Formats: sequence, C-alpha cells, structure tokens
Amino acid sequence: MQKIAFCLLLVVSFSKVFASTSDTELSKQIQLVFAANMNDIASNTQGSYSRLYSLLEKTRKNPNTIFAFGGGSLGPSSMSMFDRGSHIIDILNSLEPDLMTVRKREFSYFEDELSLRSNEAAFPIIASNVVDPLTTGNIEGIYTRFIVERGDIKVGFMSVLEEEVVQEYLLNRVRVFESQTVIEGQAKKLRREGADIVIMMFAKKRLYYRDLLDSGTIDFAINSRADQDNTALSRLTHPNIFSLSQNNRALLLDIQLSDSQSTKPKASAREVLLTDYPENPKISMQINDYNHRLDRLLNQVVGHVDTPINTLRESVRSEENAFANFIADTLKDYKNADIGFINGGLIRGNKKYLQTTSLTRRDIASELPFRSRIIKVSASGEQIRQALEHGVSEIELLRGKFPHVSGLTYSFSTFKKPGKRVSNIKINGQDLDTSQLYSVATSDYIASGGDGFASFSHQTEIQSTDTSLPLISDIVILNIQNNGNIAPKLENRITRLDK
Repeated sequence: MQKIAFCLLLVVSFSKVFASTSDTELSKQIQLVFAANMNDIASNTQGSYSRLYSLLEKTRKNPNTIFAFGGGSLGPSSMSMFDRGSHIIDILNSLEPDLMTVRKREFSYFEDELSLRSNEAAFPIIASNVVDPLTTGNIEGIYTRFIVERGDIKVGFMSVLEEEVVQEYLLNRVRVFESQTVIEGQAKKLRREGADIVIMMFAKKRLYYRDLLDSGTIDFAINSRADQDNTALSRLTHPNIFSLSQNNRALLLDIQLSDSQSTKPKASAREVLLTDYPENPKISMQINDYNHRLDRLLNQVVGHVDTPINTLRESVRSEENAFANFIADTLKDYKNADIGFINGGLIRGNKKYLQTTSLTRRDIASELPFRSRIIKVSASGEQIRQALEHGVSEIELLRGKFPHVSGLTYSFSTFKKPGKRVSNIKINGQDLDTSQLYSVATSDYIASGGDGFASFSHQTEIQSTDTSLPLISDIVILNIQNNGNIAPKLENRITRLDK
C-alpha cells in the first residue's frame, strides 16, 4: 500500500515538473530598443542622443537587449552640409548600436558618401534590396542582411528601401528592387543562416507586408518613419507592425520566442519619451563640441523678417508659402529668368518665424540643407505645364515635389485625376503659350529630373557669364543681406480650387 502511494506521489511530482516546463522553460525573451530620425543634433524636438544613451544604459542591464537604429539621420542638417553625416556616425559609435538601417535620407549626399560613412561606422549598416549593377552586389560597405545573437537566440534583420529613392535622390549607380519576391528571398536566407526571428525595417507601406507577416515569412516589421511624418494614406496596420508616434521617442519591443516550432513569436511594444531620461555627460560633451564648431560657422545674423512666416512641412508641400515665394523670386532674379521654380522638399526647416526674428546663417542652412545649385534652363510652355501637373499629382501624400513658382501663377484641384489637375496657368499675367520657350531658374536637382520632374531633365542649360553654379543657400543668404529686412508674403500665385 505504501509502495502504491509512493508511485502516485511520483506521478504527481513529474506532472508538476512538466507543467512548469511548458509554462516557463520553453520561452525566451529579447528586448529590442529602436530609435530613428535624429538628423539634427541641435534639435529639441527630434530626440537627444545623450538621453538615448541613458536609456540604453538602463535597458542593457538586460543582457538580451538589442539596439537597432532606424536611420533617417545622416542628412540633411546644418552640420551634414559640411561633413556629409560623419558626426552622426561618430556619435552613434559612442552609443554602440547593433545595427543601423538605410533610409532615403542616408542618400542625401549620394552613394559614395554612404559607403564612406559605412567605413567609419563600428556597426553594420543594412539595405536589403539595393544592387550596384557594376558589381551585382550591394553598395560597398553596406550589408544586405544581418543576424544579431543574444545567448542562444539569433535575430535576423533586413531593411527595405523604397524604389523611388533612385529618382528622388538622383542615384546613378544603384537599383532598388522592392518586390515581395525579393523580400521573401532575403527572409529565407536569414532563416537558412539560423535566424530564429526575422525583423524587417521599412518606411513605406506595401499591402503584401500583411501576407509576409501572416505566413510567418517575417515575424515583425518596424516602420522606420514616425507616424507624425506619415499621412493617413501611407499607414499600414497589423498586430506585428510597430512604429513610433513621434520622433522624440524610443520604441521598446519585448519579444517572446517559444521552443515550440508551431508557436509564433509574440511581441508587445511601448514608447518612452527620451526627455524622461537624463543627459549623459560624455555624449553631451561630444555633441556640444560639434555644436560649438557649427556656432562659429553659422551664428552670423544676415537679416531680419518684418512679417511672420513659416516653413512648416505641410505648408511647403501643399500650398503657396511666403518663404518659398521668396526663394523662387531669388532664383528668378539672380538668373534674370522668366520663371523661378522650386520644389517644396527643398525647404526643410519646419519652423515658424515671428515678426522681427533675426535670421542667421544657421537658419538658412537648416532651411536649405541640401547642396543644391542654381541653374537656368529653357523649357516650352508644355513642359512647364507637365512639371506643374507632376508637382501636384500626389499632394495628398505631402510629397516634396509640390511646385513653388515666381513669375507664374496656376490653379489646381484634387477633385481631378493626376495629370489633369492644373488650370489657369499664367506667366507674367499672360496665358501660358504651350509652344513658346521660356527661361526657368531652378535647382540642378530638378533640372536633372529629381523628384520625377522628367519634363525638365533633358533641357539645355542656358549659358551665362557665370562659370560655376552657386549654391542656392548662398544666393538666398546674399539676397537677405542685400535687403537687410525681408517681408515675404502670399500673392495668390497658387490657387487650390477644391477648398
């Protein structure tokens, strides 16, 4: 009888052990820290690398922590105008990310500069769907995919770049292939290389991402663009897609992996404000050193504004804007052209200026951070009309190609189909003659077909006595200095008919 009781006790004990094993022992955890879009080290709204370091110090007490930096930071900015983003790599080296992913902004200074930054980085930089036709491989120094190991867990990372980066950033040496087949192929390679979890970084929605997640081809996807930078039309929802709501935050992703192959990994996410963490003295000193150098270069006052103006992103990408008018006028007058033509994406400050605000070289460098140069081309009225149609074709998405003009007025309606939206085009008060040739002062970026302005891309430059192409930012600074005080205003150059 005692023997039977002992056996029963043994069975119960084993049952408890197995139950305990299935509940706890069969799961493993990874903590992922994600941050991105920190291109301006002087900004108070993008988030601080110094505070991010303090967050990492805390989270890295967990040995299973991975820090993934989502890019969008090598440019444009005041400082990157001078060093093409080297200072960002230097600061990130101090934060020791496990990896960084490539976004469009990483191409602000083209492919060769990105290769140079990768050589400076003490961490891998990843782009999974980019090919250099000359080598049939990736950009030199850039990883196609990468696996981070924590204990006995392998986490595979891939990064998907939008195809339009080639056109928008005038990339001459690379091709971007954004297809479900390409992404599936990279995910399968990560699995073959031993990845227990596959995470994809992206910046623009594709409906087939849901299929990739539902099928388990990838486990999780992180949108490298913050929701504040996305329009409603560009958001994609799925339980396993995560993103930051704003750029001054970090995303903490707790991932649980089961030993059972039939059980998919699970994740929960929460945002933390970087302002809730103290600045780290070492990183702050590093950043201050860069800012002090920039102060010596850019703190000179060049003029003042006599009327309130703004360079807010939504404004410069969807409607007539007073500061954009000033820049278009500056280009037209400098080149003595019939028309001044710029794209809203040229302007990047995203700021408001109160009346009597002093304008410094830093302000202009922040507003015009790309090294765009002025050029004068000849274009027919029909080509100008096509350029305007292209510029407003995706206004709902707040694309950077929205056209600002000088010497020209036009109307448009989003109730009409793209390609048929523009009407009532006038040049110096006269109806546009589609067969006449006009001189257009614009940026070398637009004249080369940047942002898809194909109608300008094959036009012949009108020669002048100038032997070089000055930077647009330098011309704008010179114009402000010559005027002392400026008062840009709205002049009904652009009329939206559906409001």
